Amino acid sequence: MGEVTANHKRIAQHLERAFGRPFAVRDYSLDQPPLHVDVLSCPDAPVEGVTSYSTIGLFETELPIAPVAKGALSPRIELAGACSSQHPEFANVLASCAFRMMRGAGAYHPGALIEGFVAEYFPDSTVPHVFF
Repeated sequence: MGEVTANHKRIAQHLERAFGRPFAVRDYSLDQPPLHVDVLSCPDAPVEGVTSYSTIGLFETELPIAPVAKGALSPRIELAGACSSQHPEFANVLASCAFRMMRGAGAYHPGALIEGFVAEYFPDSTVPHVFF
């Protein structure tokens, strides 16, 4: 499990306020290359039968989102989404996307997508991609 920093705690507290419910956090890790991200899950938010999810820790990765002026910080993000509570493996979709982003694959901006990451876990999904 990765180190829980003050920033991680602030993000979790913000998400708890945003989702309005208690939450659980699960650790996701890869050995090669060594990567780590947490995924927070909040059942019955925003409504009963739906679980909201968010990464915690992706913000630590500098992402190729947009050109950044010399000396400026690059944009940092977390991923969030919601799914029927009958499909807790949706957390794996977010973790897999975060790992792809951490590896530096692709550029991320409104309108971008990560192809096939939903379909990998939900082959019959009518929305097979992750959209930004």
